[in-house]
Amino acid sequence: MKTKVLIVEDEFSIALDLRQRLEDMDYDVVDWAESYEEALVKIVEHSPDIVLTDIQLNKEKDGIETAKQIVKSFKLPIVFVTAFSDKSTFEKAMEASPMGYVTKPFKDEDLKHNIELALQKHLQLNNSEKLAPSISEFDDNDVKKEYIFLKSKNQYEKVYFTEIVFIEALDNYTNIYTNQKKYTINYYLRDFYAQLPSDKFVRIHRSFAVALDAIKAIEDNLLLLRNNTSIPVSKSYKRVFRKISCIRKN
Repeated sequence: MKTKVLIVEDEFSIALDLRQRLEDMDYDVVDWAESYEEALVKIVEHSPDIVLTDIQLNKEKDGIETAKQIVKSFKLPIVFVTAFSDKSTFEKAMEASPMGYVTKPFKDEDLKHNIELALQKHLQLNNSEKLAPSISEFDDNDVKKEYIFLKSKNQYEKVYFTEIVFIEALDNYTNIYTNQKKYTINYYLRDFYAQLPSDKFVRIHRSFAVALDAIKAIEDNLLLLRNNTSIPVSKSYKRVFRKISCIRKN
């Protein structure tokens, strides 16, 4: 299986050239993002194995800030591909814990070597972490996400978790219903559900998950939601009643 690569670059001609070089090296370039927000969304959509990003992005957040968030949220290896080789930029870039740093103009062999070394170091790091004892996979002190970007037509819209009423599985697609509209994404429900805060959403059926705050009433095997939608609760998810009862009491 080919290595999946995401490019983060805000200049189309450079991104196109880099994409062609990578494909000639037999990598699978899954997509191209030109900003911090778009990069995070496309990682969720495509699950790349590695991210190649420029340092200088003409956006609110640069490539270093983008890389820091990618490492923190997705634990993916980062390779910087940049025209900046000065000491101060390099030292600042190291704060993002990249696994490669390629200076433009570069030879294809140098790029390929950096990618392969980054993948190898990432694999070794993951294996060592699996062997090490740990209390929790995630730090409770991490900043909690409050929103996610969802694609709507030709743009990505910021959707706060508090706006979501329920999520519905439809084959390999997922429908997200908010107070105002419906979003359809090419993503399995189980994978999207894993991105949601566990204290605000609960899975009640193999095809449905709901926001706890959206529940108005429980009747037999149905939940009545605030938008007057009724959602079935399967027998295997009956424990949701106990969870909801505890929350309502508190």
